[in-house]
Amino acid sequence: MVHHAALILCFLCLWVAVARLVRNSRPTPIQTFWQTILAILGGSFAAFLAFQIPGDFVDVEDLNPAASIVHVKSALLSVLLAGLSFFVVHRLGLLVRFRRTRRSERNWRLMLLFVGIVFLIVIPENHQFAPNFISSGDLYYILFILSFLAAIVFILMNSIRLAWIVRLSHREQGAAIGLGALTVGLLVCVILATVVNSDASFVSTTFSLPRPFLRFYSSSLTVATVLFLLFGLIYALTSVLSLIFHLLTTVAYGRSTD
Repeated sequence: MVHHAALILCFLCLWVAVARLVRNSRPTPIQTFWQTILAILGGSFAAFLAFQIPGDFVDVEDLNPAASIVHVKSALLSVLLAGLSFFVVHRLGLLVRFRRTRRSERNWRLMLLFVGIVFLIVIPENHQFAPNFISSGDLYYILFILSFLAAIVFILMNSIRLAWIVRLSHREQGAAIGLGALTVGLLVCVILATVVNSDASFVSTTFSLPRPFLRFYSSSLTVATVLFLLFGLIYALTSVLSLIFHLLTTVAYGRSTD
């Protein structure tokens, strides 16, 4: 429990630091996608280097580390991916709140709130605790399902906040489509690398995937990280589809008036 208390405190500090870094700049939508892409590439490369540290589990299912270096490896991977997800959600959050209203601010805060609640609920599922939160009682399971669904609902609600699209020229819309599509592709790769489990028969570093290391460090942090990355993926995908529709509609309208 002390581990998770320290974990919450440390990552709250990381959250505040990333928030202040993002708020100090007011990039254009095109710059926002560029910076997000660079952050994903940089964070993914750093996580890849951390993943090359020798060390694995004796048993992937039981998360029994074969060496003490596994603790360092797990911590580095978790910190890098969590920091990346924080940057993605804060940076794209500037586009979500491009035109701020009471409803948009409320939906944004509720999304963060429910992701935080999911984080807290999943804490008992950690490998250091004997009972699994799903089997230890119906209450944990029900609270997890309701909070998780609420987080998904508000992720979807925030993903349709696209007021910035109408401010872009045709050339900027085309550039945003390309950058948004690249963002979608990169986030799909990161999320798949995070959630796909490794085969229990593989115990070497070469064959293991990141998920066991992330779960070993903190299952709750892993879930929050995936939810934030999922928000970035859905928002980028929604942006691309909306930009394509808006661009085609604008071109068709221009031809009809000529």
